[in-house]
Amino acid sequence: MIVTWPGRIQPQTSTRLVCGHVDAIATIADAVGIDLPADADRISYLPTLLGRDSDQAQHSFMFWDYPEYGGQIAVRWGKWKGVKRELGKKIDSPLELYDLDADIGEQENVVADHADVAERIEKMMLEQRDPPLTERWRFGKYKAGP
Repeated sequence: MIVTWPGRIQPQTSTRLVCGHVDAIATIADAVGIDLPADADRISYLPTLLGRDSDQAQHSFMFWDYPEYGGQIAVRWGKWKGVKRELGKKIDSPLELYDLDADIGEQENVVADHADVAERIEKMMLEQRDPPLTERWRFGKYKAGP
C-alpha cells in the first residue's frame, strides 16, 4: 500500500506492520475521530503512518476464509503463514506452512520441519471458522457450537 498525507506522514518511510484490508476501516475512523465498536476485529494503523510505532496495536494473528479459488483458509501468525487450498474439493486439504521472514514468496513449504507451529495454526483455523450464511460457500470444517 502507498499512502501520502503531506505534513503528517514522513515521505519515503516503510513498515513491516502486519495488517489487512479490514484495518483500513479502523484507520480511517481513527483519522477522522470516529469510534468503532469495542469488539471490532481490526486495528488502526494510524500510529504507524504518523511515525508513532510505540503506540501501534498489533494483531496476535490474522485469519482469512475465502470461498474463491476452490475454497481457501489462511492464518498469519508472526513470521508464519499457514494456508489450506481447494477445501471445496478436499475437506482435509493439507496445511502448507511458510516462514515469511526467510521466504516471502512462499516457495518452500516447511510444514514437515515445524509440526508444532503447524498444529497451532490448524487449531487457530478451526477456532475462527463459522459457517457462512451462503450454503455454496461452505467447505471444510467449522468450529462446533455457537
